Amino acid sequence: GYTTEYFTPAGGALRFVKQKCSKSGPKAFPWFITFLLFYLFFTPACGVMYNCGCRVALSKFGRVSTCNIYWPDQPPEHKCPWCTCQGIVCIFVASDSKAFRGVTLLDLLPDGFVVTLLTISVLYVLFRKSDQSLRRREWGDSSVAAVKTAMAVSWFVVYCLVFGALFFAGNT
Repeated sequence: GYTTEYFTPAGGALRFVKQKCSKSGPKAFPWFITFLLFYLFFTPACGVMYNCGCRVALSKFGRVSTCNIYWPDQPPEHKCPWCTCQGIVCIFVASDSKAFRGVTLLDLLPDGFVVTLLTISVLYVLFRKSDQSLRRREWGDSSVAAVKTAMAVSWFVVYCLVFGALFFAGNT
């Protein structure tokens, strides 16, 4: 069952990849955007909401290194609620290691596992319903991908605002 593909030096491999990915590209793009949003902008969202110093960076430490939890003169009541969360509520701000510390097997889950699982569950249902609705109207793959991407961005914004408000209410 295997065949060997020989490529010319003039972009043959790139052409092969484009042919294989052209069908799945519009389907994968909304998921890619979703995870990119959560990876790059979830922690900075608390910086925007609470003015705590969390910022956009490529590494997790780079995002929180300027957070007010590291400022020695910051009063405890004004510390960033996402970075200082404790207990099970930490699962909603992608701090699973804090939430499941000492719980057998669950303490092995990586940070962000519950947020990822919740995001996949919600968007899977939304994407499926949009597929059913838009395919009946004979929308093209690119249009469906654009609608799904807009849904993913909306989910990100709503998730951040809802849990930002809940943490703000719980912190005051």
